[in-house]
Amino acid sequence: KSVTQGVVNEISKTYVPRDDDVFLCTFIKSGTTWVQAILRELIDIKEGTDTRVDGVSVGLTEGERIPWIEEMAAIAGPKVYLKRLNEQSAKRRRMYKTHLPFPVVKRWATKSTKFIFVMRDPRDVVVSAWHHTRTKNFTYKGPFEHFANEMFLKGRIECGNWFEFTKECYDAATAMPSNCLLLRYEIMLKDPSKAVREIARFLKISVSEENVKDVVK
Repeated sequence: KSVTQGVVNEISKTYVPRDDDVFLCTFIKSGTTWVQAILRELIDIKEGTDTRVDGVSVGLTEGERIPWIEEMAAIAGPKVYLKRLNEQSAKRRRMYKTHLPFPVVKRWATKSTKFIFVMRDPRDVVVSAWHHTRTKNFTYKGPFEHFANEMFLKGRIECGNWFEFTKECYDAATAMPSNCLLLRYEIMLKDPSKAVREIARFLKISVSEENVKDVVK
């Protein structure tokens, strides 16, 4: 309810993109927070900072290093929040989490902006999304069969239709490999060190093997 079309339009109209911006663009329940944590660790290595917060960082409080851009704009007010983002120091690389479809987020980018997508088996996404939807303030308490058939498969949940959302990310990663990194949740589980190296290489962040071990830990 908070992320209205008006909020999205204001971001598209007001946000001033930079070449080194990074967007973590994912469907819900696909490993977003996990990759967000990896990105934050890599930022600290690159910039020599410590941007950890108490608890799990999901980008919904002031001061978090990787904000959830559309939700924070809705919470703080899009005009106020976008002004704040546009005024951030150019020395600080901006990274954002978003659950909006790639074609929308692409409007906020330059030709050099980086996008990271995470794809997870939809059979696992639908189970996790069912629990997520029942425990959040969506006033939905339906059984799994109803959620899977009438909500998930018909695109009536956060992020809309999984198949459309994922295909748009896949097509972008295929067409623009230098700008887009497509990660597979299941492959990351098998070899998280490889995933950390892949993300670091994609963002041109130099890491040692000790760095990789620390990030995985």
